[in-house]
Amino acid sequence: MILLRTGSGNDSIIVDASQVKRCTLAATYGQTYRFDRLPTAQTNDQALKDGYFLVLYEGKNALLKRIAKTVKSADYKNPYASDVRYDAYQNAFSYYLLKPDQTLIKVKLSDKSIIDALGDRKDELKAFSKQENLTFKTDYDAILLIKKYDSL
Repeated sequence: MILLRTGSGNDSIIVDASQVKRCTLAATYGQTYRFDRLPTAQTNDQALKDGYFLVLYEGKNALLKRIAKTVKSADYKNPYASDVRYDAYQNAFSYYLLKPDQTLIKVKLSDKSIIDALGDRKDELKAFSKQENLTFKTDYDAILLIKKYDSL
C-alpha cells in the first residue's frame, strides 16, 4: 500500500498491506469510503482474504464491493477486429455478501442472486423488491434489500 503524504511535500511511504486491516478515504465533497480487509472470511480464494473491499452496508449481514482494474488490449489486427488501437484500463466490480458466520458469498447485482445468498424469507424479500420497484441498476437497491432482510 502506497500512501501519499500531502502535508510533507507530496512525499510517499510504502506500508505493508498485511498490517492495515481497514482504511478510510475521504473525498473532497465530504463522502467517506471505508475499505476493509477480511483475513478471517470463510472462502477458498486467498486473494479475497488478502484484498480490500469497499463496505457498502454493514448490519447483521454486510454488502461488500470489490474494485479492480483490468487491461483491455488493443484489437485492430485481425479482419473482425473492433479497430481499437490502444490498450485501456477498465473498472471491474464484483459484489459479495458477508454473512454473520463470516461466510463470504459472491453475488450479482440482482434480487434473485442476493435473495438466494441470504437463504430464507425469499417470498417476503421478493414482495419487498417488487413493492419498492428495485431495479438493481445501482448499489443502493441491493443495500435496501439487505437492510430489509436484516430488519426481519
